[in-house]
Amino acid sequence: PERVAALHTQPPRELERFIAEWQRVHDDAAPDRRQYGNFIAVQSAWFLPPATGLAFWNAVGSGKEAPRAGGFVARFGSAALPGLLQALANDGDEYFVARFIGATQLAPFMAQALARRPTRRAQARQWLVRFAPHAAAGLLPAALGPEGEARQQARAALRAMAALGQAEALRATARRHDDPAVAAAVDALLAEDPLRDFPSRINARSKLPTFWQPAGWRKPRLRDDGLALPDEALQPLGLMLSFAADLPQGYAGLDAVRAACEPQSLADFGWDVCESWEAAGAGAPGNWALRALGLIGTDDTARRLGALVRRWSAPGAGGTATRIGWVLEALARLGSDVALMQLDAIARKNRIATVRHAAAEKLAQAAAERGLSGDELEDRIAPDLGLDERGGLLLDFGPRQFHVGFDEALVPFVRESVEGRPGARLATAPRPRASDDTERAAAAAERFKALKQDAATVAAQQPLRLERAMRTGRGWPVEDFRRFIAGHPLMRHLAERLVWGVTEGGRDARGLTLLRAAFRVSAEGEWVDADEVPQTLDDGAAARIVVAHPLQLSAAQIAAFAQQFADYELIQPFEQLHRAVHAPREDERALTALTRWSGRIARPGPLWALESRGWLRGRGGGGAYDHAWQGLGGGRALALRFGPGLDNAGAGEDQTLDVLHHGHPFGELDPIVFSEAVRDIDALGAR
Repeated sequence: PERVAALHTQPPRELERFIAEWQRVHDDAAPDRRQYGNFIAVQSAWFLPPATGLAFWNAVGSGKEAPRAGGFVARFGSAALPGLLQALANDGDEYFVARFIGATQLAPFMAQALARRPTRRAQARQWLVRFAPHAAAGLLPAALGPEGEARQQARAALRAMAALGQAEALRATARRHDDPAVAAAVDALLAEDPLRDFPSRINARSKLPTFWQPAGWRKPRLRDDGLALPDEALQPLGLMLSFAADLPQGYAGLDAVRAACEPQSLADFGWDVCESWEAAGAGAPGNWALRALGLIGTDDTARRLGALVRRWSAPGAGGTATRIGWVLEALARLGSDVALMQLDAIARKNRIATVRHAAAEKLAQAAAERGLSGDELEDRIAPDLGLDERGGLLLDFGPRQFHVGFDEALVPFVRESVEGRPGARLATAPRPRASDDTERAAAAAERFKALKQDAATVAAQQPLRLERAMRTGRGWPVEDFRRFIAGHPLMRHLAERLVWGVTEGGRDARGLTLLRAAFRVSAEGEWVDADEVPQTLDDGAAARIVVAHPLQLSAAQIAAFAQQFADYELIQPFEQLHRAVHAPREDERALTALTRWSGRIARPGPLWALESRGWLRGRGGGGAYDHAWQGLGGGRALALRFGPGLDNAGAGEDQTLDVLHHGHPFGELDPIVFSEAVRDIDALGAR
């Protein structure tokens, strides 16, 4: 502390010694020393005189260890660029910060990220578009310079910019040069045959790893005649897979292979390559065998990759976060609804925190690339599972047909069709009979098996997100509700079991969002009120459809809708109509902290289960998790404190609950938010 204080009074004389001491302490391997070094860095970012703190950062930069760039860039802006560049040169993971700064010096790092850092490609692409003139100016010298890795990366980044709609920005930058040959060279670069866009080290004599043993693998078949690719075609195919996995834009030659080959056969071949790599030890040098599945896979591949993550994540399985990260990269690159569905399941349920966070980041990148919020992305990736518009599926065994339906947990079941009408409900797919069409029955059974796998992946996710929407008051424009909920082949099975409300944003005297109407979705697709009268709703710009909270419904409405669900034998996917509700007592309305639960004991597991209800875990000053919190918007939050704190794995001793802190009077809190928070804490089983 005295050294930090000296910097306030004698910055010129002390700064050099201060930097040398920080570097010495920070390079020490002892954890307490490293923590001390981090503390000094934080002091430098926020508490030192501006000129001194900036000089410190630009002198030491960063790297894989603290200090990180965020605090310094937040305080000093682009003046912190020298330290940021040093951090990136030290292989630091500062692309999240760098993507907000327009500087030509950052362009080579973004090109490198595209080529060599799969987890940062989305951020690099965002930067190339946001700062296209800076990118072009920073990349042209290397792209038009001598052969080498820098030239190759720069040219690949420029081509990626062109593919992202920035070709004219490239040409405009090139035309600013005095030498007209620069503009001509850029035109030539953009006009190059994409089949020639592969690493210079690759040639016909290149060798593949020892795990490349295609003799016993399933071979890709041509779309036209169904014939398998000849053996002599597999070596160049393997070479394409080996380098295309590292190219952010893929490879045009592989595009041609996909166009020529039957998709599932090509995906099966890729899976055999991956299994051979795994059998050989699943080492980093050949990880392209896994990552290339993102280029040639199908929805079936996405399901297998999801299962692979679950297998590698099991206790004792030895699946490192790095190895699982390659799977997440493949899923993100596949980008299909089923692939994103797998990522969503991993982000919510994987036992390894770093894996959950990495999957969530992939989803956030997918949302950003599509210009969507996280909630909007979830709407769009809810799979239809190949169901018809009424949410059904017919399994055809020839002389027998079976209808597929779904229960309140989205578990599929089968009913035999008797004279065109559904018969008894069956828990499993029926066994084929001798009288059935063998091929049809086999195809139908395989179809139902895949349906059960996909339904199992989303069964917990979809009810949870609708319950989360009820808790947060999230609403859908009427047309979006029709498209993504009421008229969606899968989601309609949940929509029919819930009560919905129409709101235009007004609030009543209690602060509750007012419902202009309440309705449920009938099996025929009509929107009917508590008296079963069909409702016609306009698509006004202000109108939003919400999952009605029981606080927003009258006792008569709750009773009438509950009777309708009972009459139609519909079970709700989560507690809605009969959900427990809570309000602050009169003496609590002016308080900013509630002590209702102070002194109660809660087990660690239920505390971390709060995450599934929208709470986040928070660390205290000692490094342990000692509170759970949820953001409420407008700079406000709720925080439930407990002690002595839990470790990173969520294990440890029982915890003593302390207070629920808001920072503002609880009487000002949204009644639904308060009710749900009390319900969550009561459900901890505290004693």
